[in-house]
Amino acid sequence: MIVAQALGVESTGATPVPPRVLGLSHVAVKATDYEGSVAFYRDFLGFAEQGRLFDLKNGRRQLVFLKISDTQSIEVFDAANVTQVAGNLYQIALQIEDAAAMRLHLLKHGFKMPPKVPLGQMLNANFMVRDPNDYIIEMVQYLPEGRMVLDRGKFLSATRISDRLVAAGVATTKLPETLRFYGEIFGFPQDPMRVGRAAGEPPRRFRVGANGDYVDVLVAPKDETPFFRLEVRDLDQARAQLERSPYFPTYGRPVAIRSGPLLPRAIHLWDPEGIRVELVEPETATPSGSPSPYAPPTRTR
Repeated sequence: MIVAQALGVESTGATPVPPRVLGLSHVAVKATDYEGSVAFYRDFLGFAEQGRLFDLKNGRRQLVFLKISDTQSIEVFDAANVTQVAGNLYQIALQIEDAAAMRLHLLKHGFKMPPKVPLGQMLNANFMVRDPNDYIIEMVQYLPEGRMVLDRGKFLSATRISDRLVAAGVATTKLPETLRFYGEIFGFPQDPMRVGRAAGEPPRRFRVGANGDYVDVLVAPKDETPFFRLEVRDLDQARAQLERSPYFPTYGRPVAIRSGPLLPRAIHLWDPEGIRVELVEPETATPSGSPSPYAPPTRTR
């Protein structure tokens, strides 16, 4: 996002363990058909626009952000006005507890960092790094004066298909470096995957925060179809809602519930840029009766 000003407060001292990450904040997609992609997420999936941002220097449109919940959103960037990076899944954003501490932590690991933590136009503390595959990983701390806090309870459409972003996926051809990035530098525990591919390296799953959010790492070329995953309460109801939508004829594809020996029940949708949006139920089971790999971890008291 465009930097508007900088925080004047810095954390000091060593950071022996990675600063706390609370969960996924948002995913951002890059769209060549800007309004077409916005319509897909707004008119088909039912997410309300929380706002639009424009470049402060030249006034060009930059992005639309659509609200999933009070802590999560989907951002649609105009591809004509942003840096070209790996694939159309433009960013994965992590909600962090202390942006200044995270800046110092990443600086000590050799990442190029701003001199102070910037504030974006949304008035949240945010900065970015690149993972080994050139995906932009954004760090976001929600501040009391920021839009995410001030807009709590607002822009939460009653027709939105989901109220939770549960996972995002990245492709890698650099597995050791990618495992170190997510596993060692950020300290995300790696959960066992209960499903895999018929051939080749199985995906790796990193748990982000305590709420069951994930980053999935696929061993594949960069042009592998990017995806993110939304949780729905009932897939049958979700399918019926999508098929009733006035946008459905524009979508022009069948909405099918997929399942198989290696997969849980899911609906796969594709936005106008070819990004796969997976809808999954919480704690669904595979046909064999084993727990879904998309189910949140068991909570203990």
